[in-house]
Amino acid sequence: MKTKILGFFLAASLITAASCSDDDSSDDNGNNSREVRYEVTGTFTGTLDLAYTTANGSPFLEEISTLPWTEEFTALPATQGVTITATGAGEPGETITLKIFVGGEEVASANGVANGSGIVSAATLPYVFPN
Repeated sequence: MKTKILGFFLAASLITAASCSDDDSSDDNGNNSREVRYEVTGTFTGTLDLAYTTANGSPFLEEISTLPWTEEFTALPATQGVTITATGAGEPGETITLKIFVGGEEVASANGVANGSGIVSAATLPYVFPN
């Protein structure tokens, strides 16, 4: 399962890198912060495999078994964007919510509901930092 997560995360990272351009120089609110907070919440009671971008722009895999979960860091200037994905096995109908905050403002989110086999998956769209 971790191989699938890493593959999905790497694809999302490529989308992040490909979407960088001069017309993306600032977001709608002029948020130039690089203070990042990830949050994972929900009713999920199983184990989740998270894949997310770190402060230096590298992918990181982490297994968690308790919600809520948070991670905070200041992205380095070379980091072009951030994203987070989660997959796991729990009980049918359980939920997860992934959120990315930059400068205290929510910039991306995704929800997942475990299917009849208890499998859940969710991925945020990448957030690209303004130039």
